[in-house]
Formats: sequence, C-alpha cells, structure tokens
Amino acid sequence: MKKFFIALLALTMVMPTVVLPAFSETTDWPEPFYNQTHANNSNGPAVPIPLQKSWAYYPEGDSLGMPITIGDSIIVSDTMGYIVSLDRKTGQPKWSYDIGFEAQTMVAGSGDKLAFATASVMMVSGRRRGGRGGGGGGGPPPLSVINQFTQFPNSIREDETQKMYFGVIDLKTGKELWKKEPESGLSIGQGCISGNKIIIPFSIMRTNGSIESKLIAYSIIDGSQIWAIDYAKSMASSMPTIAEGKIFIGAMTIKIPQEDDPVNQTPEMKDPEILCLDESNGKILWKKGEFEENLMGIISYADGTLYTCLTKIDLTGGGGGRFTMPESNVSAFSASDGTLKWIRKIEGDFMTTGIMAVTKYGLVVQCTMSSTMCLDLKEGTVKWNQEKTPGGMCFGIQYVCNGEQVISTRQSKISVINLSDGKIVFQEDTGMKSGFGMMGGDMVLSYPIVSGDKVFVAGDKLICYGEKIIGLSSDPDRIKLDIEAGQTKTLKLKLVYNAQAEIKGTIAASQPWIKLSANDYSTASQTYEVTLSTEGLEPGVYKGSIDVDASVGKLSIPVEMTVVPKPPIKLEVNLEDPTYTNKNPFKVTGQTVPGAKLTISGRPANVASDGSFAEEIPLEQGPNKLTFEAKDSKGNVASAARTVIFDDKKPQLNTSLKDGDTIKKFPFTISGQTEKNAKVKVNGIPVEVKDNGEFEAVIEDLEQGEQTITITAEDLAGNVTNIERKVLVATIELKLILDQKSPILTNNPNITITGQTEAGASIAAIILGGKPTDPVTAGQDGKFSITVALEEEGRFRIILQVMAENGQSTNASFDVLFDKTPPLIESTIPAVSKEKTVDIKGKLSEYCMLTVNDNPVEVSKTDFTFNTKVELKPGLNSIIIKATDLVGNISKLEGFTKFEDATQVQTVVIKLWVDKQDMTINGKAIKLAVAPTTSSPPLPKQLAGSTYMPIREVAEALFASVGWDAKEQKVTLTQKTPDGKTKIIELWIGKKLAKIDGKEINIDSQGKLYPTIVQGKTMLPLRFVGEALGAKVEWDGKTKMITLTFPK
Repeated sequence: MKKFFIALLALTMVMPTVVLPAFSETTDWPEPFYNQTHANNSNGPAVPIPLQKSWAYYPEGDSLGMPITIGDSIIVSDTMGYIVSLDRKTGQPKWSYDIGFEAQTMVAGSGDKLAFATASVMMVSGRRRGGRGGGGGGGPPPLSVINQFTQFPNSIREDETQKMYFGVIDLKTGKELWKKEPESGLSIGQGCISGNKIIIPFSIMRTNGSIESKLIAYSIIDGSQIWAIDYAKSMASSMPTIAEGKIFIGAMTIKIPQEDDPVNQTPEMKDPEILCLDESNGKILWKKGEFEENLMGIISYADGTLYTCLTKIDLTGGGGGRFTMPESNVSAFSASDGTLKWIRKIEGDFMTTGIMAVTKYGLVVQCTMSSTMCLDLKEGTVKWNQEKTPGGMCFGIQYVCNGEQVISTRQSKISVINLSDGKIVFQEDTGMKSGFGMMGGDMVLSYPIVSGDKVFVAGDKLICYGEKIIGLSSDPDRIKLDIEAGQTKTLKLKLVYNAQAEIKGTIAASQPWIKLSANDYSTASQTYEVTLSTEGLEPGVYKGSIDVDASVGKLSIPVEMTVVPKPPIKLEVNLEDPTYTNKNPFKVTGQTVPGAKLTISGRPANVASDGSFAEEIPLEQGPNKLTFEAKDSKGNVASAARTVIFDDKKPQLNTSLKDGDTIKKFPFTISGQTEKNAKVKVNGIPVEVKDNGEFEAVIEDLEQGEQTITITAEDLAGNVTNIERKVLVATIELKLILDQKSPILTNNPNITITGQTEAGASIAAIILGGKPTDPVTAGQDGKFSITVALEEEGRFRIILQVMAENGQSTNASFDVLFDKTPPLIESTIPAVSKEKTVDIKGKLSEYCMLTVNDNPVEVSKTDFTFNTKVELKPGLNSIIIKATDLVGNISKLEGFTKFEDATQVQTVVIKLWVDKQDMTINGKAIKLAVAPTTSSPPLPKQLAGSTYMPIREVAEALFASVGWDAKEQKVTLTQKTPDGKTKIIELWIGKKLAKIDGKEINIDSQGKLYPTIVQGKTMLPLRFVGEALGAKVEWDGKTKMITLTFPK
C-alpha cells in the first residue's frame, strides 16, 4: 500500500495532464470543472434514478480522456490520437479528426471552436494495439528508480522532448483551423480557455532534475502569442483558475532524482504557493506561501473565495516499513489578497491534486481513499461525510455535481449521492477496464460528466446513461481480415439485444467461405465462432455478410476477406526480429532457391549452389533495418525485413546491496535496476527482470562469515556488467510456527492466535496503527496462545512480535477480516404462478454461498446477482432463499408461491377406415390424400395384413411434427404435448428397427414390419406409430375401423 500511494502521488504530481483536459467558460455542458472558475457544479436538474445504460461507444485506442458535450454532440479523444464527435442521443459518429500519432489528447470547447492539446505522457495501461506507423510520440518515456519503488519520467528535458501539438478545429465539421508545436524543450500542461485566450502552463525539466514553468496566453483565433511569463517553480500539479479578471494557479518546488546522481535519490517537493496574476498581461499581483504541506491541489473559485487542498506526504518511503497516511486539509482563502479564511483537516483520508465542488449545499470534496464529504462554505465544518463511496481509490477529480446530486466514479464504480444528506441513491459497476500500470497492477480511471438528463462515463469506452435504446447489435459490427491463401482464421462474434424478450431467430452466412458455429439465435446475448476459409479461392477481395433474421429485428454484418498470395519463392533469414548484437560487422545467413539473385539492403549478396547465403553486414550504433529481396529466373520475388540493433555498451546495473552490509535474516532480498530486457544473475542464478528493468533476487542461505555476492547483467546484445559485494552473514534463526493462516475470516471479535516458538519467549500482538497487547510467555514446550480483541468490523493487519530470552527476535503478520453483518438479499418471490416453474432472481450485497429450498445456486462474482428456477407443485409452495457469506453470517428470505395449474392434456380421438380416405378428429371430418391400406399391392407382399398409411395427419393430431431426411431415408416424429413432455421417434425406410428417444426397438414383435415408399408416398405402420405417440389403438374388424385414443 505504501508503494502504491507514493507512486500514485509522484505520477500525478509530475505529469497530471494525461487525465485532465482543458475547459471553457462558454460551453453549455456541466463537466467536472464547469468553467474557468473550476466550481465543479452545473446547478442543473437532478438525473433520474436509477440510471439506465443507453448506448456505448468503443474507441480506436485503449482509453478515452475526459469528454465534453456541446449542444447535440459529445466530443471524445482516445490514446490513438483521434478526436471524434458523436451524436449525444445515439452515440453515432459525426466526424473524426486525426492528430497523426498515438497520444492522449485533451479537448475543450468555446463557441464554435474546439481546442485540443496532446499530453506530455500517456499513463494508460501497458497494452498497445497494433500501432499507427510513421508517427512519433505516444507511450511513456523511460523511468528512473527512486528508493526502489517510486517512479518518475525523466526524459522530458531541455534538449529532449516528445512530439506534441496544440491547436483549434471547427466544432461542427472537425476541420483543422490551426495547429502548432510548443517551444523547444516545453511540455504541455493543463490549460484553460477564457474569452479569446487559451492559457497554458508549460513545464521544462532542467538537466539537474528541477522543474520550471512558463505560462503563455495564445489567441484562440490564430494561435498567436498574447503574453508569456517564466516562473522558477512547477505549475504541473495545478491548472489556471480565472475569475475577477485574474488568474489563480498553484506552484511548488519539484526536483526529480537523476540516474547519474546515486547519492540523491529522494524526490524533492516543497514550498507550495498560490499565485494571483493579471489576466490581461500575466503580471503577478500577489502570492501566498509558507505552507507546512508540500503538495497543492487544483484551485476552485466562488464568490470572492478560493478553495484548494494542501497535503503533507512523505516521499522518502516512510520509516520502519509502515505506511504513513498523508495529511490533507481543505483551505479557503480570500481572492483579493490570499488571506486565510478557514482550514479543515481531513480525518481518515487524504487528497492529492483533487478539486472542490461549490454547491448551494456546501463545498463537496472527494478524497483519495473512499470518502466524499460536504463542508460549510463559510466555516468549513463537516455537514455530512459519506465514508464508503463505492469503488475504492481515486484522484479526487472523478466526480461532478448538478443542482442536487454528486455523480462519482471511483475506478469502475459509478455512484449518485444526494447533495442534501450524503446518502447514496444509486451505484453500479460500469465495467471499465482502462487504467495505467502501477506497482504491477492497473488502476482503473473513469470520468463522469452530466448533460441535462444524461450521465456520460469515459474510460476504455464511453457509456451513456439515459433513455434506453432498444435494438439488435453485434460486436464487432463488421469483419475485415487479410488471410494468406490456403489458411483459415476463426474469431468471435457476439449478438446482443439490449432488452428482455423471447427471441426466435436464425443467423446465416451469405457465402460458403464463411462458416458459423451455430445457426440459431435465441438469447439476448449469444456468441458464435466465425471461421473464414480461403480453400479453393484465388488471391483477391471477397465480400459477403452474416445475416440475422430474428423476432426482435434483422441485422446484416458485412464480411470482407482479402486472400493474400503466398510468397512465390523461398526466402528464409536466420534472424529473430529484432536481433541484438555487439558484433560489427554482423554475419547474416539464410536460404533461398538455387540460382536466385539476392540483395541485402540494396547490396548484392552471393547465393551458393544449394541456395544458402552468408554475408557480413556493417552496422551503425542502434537499430539497423535490413531488407532482403530474392528474385528467381522467372521474375518471382520474395522479400523480408529484419531489424538488427547494434549495441556495444555495457548495460547499466545498480543495486541496493552495499559493501559491508550485514545479513541477519534469511531469506534476504536484493533489489536493483538494469536495462530493459537485460538478463540478471545473482551468484549464477537467473533472476526475473521487470519491464522497467527492476529486479529482486531472494537469497535463501549463505555460510556464516564474510561472503561475496556477484551480480551479473547481460543485455540483449551480449554485453556484460559485473558487480561484486562483500557482505557479512550473521543469521540466527528463531523458530516461530503459527497454527493459523492468513487471511483469517471471522465474525468473532476475539481473535486467538496459537503457535510454537522457543521456550520462555515473550510474544506480543499489535493491530497495525494501534497499541500492542500485553505480552504472553511461551511454555516449556514453546507453545503459546494470545488473544486480540477487535472493536469494530473491517480488515486489519495483526503483527506478532516474538523475542527470545537470549535477545533473538522475529515477527510475523497476517490479515484479519472481521465481519458480523449478515448479507442483504434483494429478491421478489411471486405470490401466484400459472407456470410449473418460477424464476427466482435477485442480488446480494456481497458474494455468498446461496441456496434456494436447500439447492445450491450460482452467484455472479462481479455484481452478486443470481437467477434460478424452482419447480412448483399444485397449490402453495414454500420458497426459502438462504445466503451465507464467507465468514458464516447468514440471511434468509422466505415466501410462498401458489401454483395454479392451467395445463390439462385434451383427450384426442381419431377414427380411420381401411381403404377409405375419411378421418375424424374428435368428431371433425378430414379428407385424407391417401387411404390406409392393408393390401399387397400396393404394399410389399410381406407387409400385407398390417395397416399402413402416410402418417402426417395422425401425427399432427397427436401433437407431433414430421421431419424427413432424404439422405438417411429417415422419418422423425417430434412430439411436444401440452403438459410439456417431449418424445422423439425415428424410423428408416426398409429398416425393422426404430428409435424412441434414442432407444432402439422392434417395430413389431415378429420383427417383420418396416417403413416403405409406395408410389412416392412414405407409408408407416399405423399401430406402431400410434402407440409410440402414447395413443391406445383399437381395431373393429367388422367395419374395418381403427380408433386411436390419446392419452391412453
């Protein structure tokens, strides 16, 4: 946890531009900072509860920045460098603008213009799609290691900047009006639009690691500079706030440790201050500083008062291995001279670069861990505090207020909180998955905005909560693939109908080269495998479609397959791509067809009589792209490309281990850093190296006394760096065996810990952050028992400290989850059912073991919903829902459902006469096309005396459908009676065996009867079919009448 917070604060402090766009005073959308005063409050109407998902938009890149809505449009930007205007109601694209390279882009609107700026650093997750090619920028810069875990970008310096732009485009058409790059060495910060000016703070990192700023005002019309000021502190953690014709912005001293200075590896952040400048010319009017804290948040303005947060954070990593909670307070200052009006300390939580919301109910503050609170505007007293806003950690900028509500997103969770009393009235998991990697994990970043009766949430997609649009859709909405001749590719296709409905439909491919895993569509969300095959096809473009015809609508999904020809001749290059080497020249070998002419990067190469080749290629330092082209005597060509990276410099290698260190305990961990992708060995044993070059080696044992530890780093090119450290090994093992395993899940407040250590040892337990218990003494056998009392529910870390009589010591820690609150069950048990089965569904407050009438029921691990069916008996049925959480707390929900059985099977009486075309069903006369017969001919001689006839009319009267398989010469009767029972009967022409529900049976006891075809008509034995379908078959020899009665 300590590492996570320090890395989070550091990244936010240095380059927060990646998640914060610039904003305008003239827009009609209530985004989080609303206007240049950053009051974070729209004063619009409350949104309807519950929120309903209306539509979703999926961007080209991994994630979206904060969007804006203007009129009937919503503008989004993604990490691939695209800005897209969408229809606010439907999410359909109107226009798209391409920055030209991968970059997180910030947008802001003003009148009929849209301003944009590319961020200095993209702190999104490490996944990168295929890339755009040809463009610079995008992706994080190299990272340096500070105190083994704190990470800062260190490549943005005076002489080294990434590709960045800012400019203006037409809001209605997306046409570029102007675009420009910042001055050399400057990185774009968080800007603001005021009137006809765009005001942007820029940062520059000097060679010693200190960060300075330059605040520049540009004309929104043509991008010309209006005024500029230089300042010796960083404005990176703030953004301009404009009111009363003044600019208010925070600044502080920031210095980033440099790799070439191993002594000073603690980041420096101190001396925050508020600057007040004249908006017309940028001159400083006053400044307020000398704060004890070392981090300042964004400034909000309302009615002559400035509001901001000030935080004190320990960047050294804390002491004693314990995490120290940063200390934050909310402060109010006079906008006229910076005089302090009031200050309020945040208890139990903290803020980083968060923003305040000024509302008619008070000052709303969203803290980093979980709290959302409302303070009195005049005195700063707490009016309400929602301590457990769902979702977990956030930056304190991921929320917005309308006139009556706070809409908050914490990671993937969205919540709506009443401004009047702080109560949560709605919460839901949005399913967002975007984020940026931090300490081996991803922190999900999603941002809400409100526009009238709609709420938009941006993350790895854009979700609109509003009026639900019912319709049929697919993911993907089109298929376009390049496939080499003779190959196949399979992908997933998902059909979705976003409403409850009984669906009956089919899905079919228009072309034979498109194969589907199934052809029925019957559920709201259904996934298929689609296989595209090039078999028998010549190179070229082939187009088709996958067509859905369902009761809820029709959909046609375009499919385009480009068949790519195989290389006409053989060309094999024995190189990985890329290949690293420290040899120059570099030998390249491979194989082509004998007699072919080969060039390598335009230079002719010798090809041996067997088609092999070997060439020495001179290289330059860094990447060398080698292109290979082989041409045979017929003019057929094959080509290939490989990148060879020449590097003859030894890899960087730093370690936390120092000469003279004493090892007192095993296992012992050595940490360090080397180049990305280098291989590290410690005492000859390979060690895993992370993507950023960090590594940790665990040494399990060494002999006592002075020992030498050797660390070796070998880069991809084969260059090697060695470090040797002489250490003193002085370990004394103190036995400690615990009977419990972490974590302990319990609903008992008294936690008893038992185990065994050395006889006479003293054992004390301490709850992290609390006071230790009175110590106990281990008995002669070393066994002990100690009890820790918990006063409230929650998750706690308990540390066990053991000290032997001879001064040896050890400790152990484990987590305890104390929960005595039974789970909540949300479900409705119907009072009356006309059906034999009833759906029991609902939602739990947490993941539990669930039973319905003692039968286990599966519970979703994501949203804790459940759905099961209960079979009913006629009359009153007891239904008991029982939920047991992970610690044994139990909740029950009981009810009764009355089953009113309206299903009764109707008696069917069928009468037929041999050699007559007459037939009655329950007295209703029907004329048969072919009369029943017992004669030969027309029947084969061996079938004479048995009644045969075409069976369709009889089968359908007995609730059966008739199917014919011409290939197998098979008749299939599928019976579905009104009471829900199903039976399948299969008969084959000329076969004396039939199948009933898959079981073989003789058609008659003598084994002589079989189905036959007479004059093109399929004739089946009547008695067998009637009895197989559950009817009683009677024969009146006098009248030659056959009577079938169903049921028997």
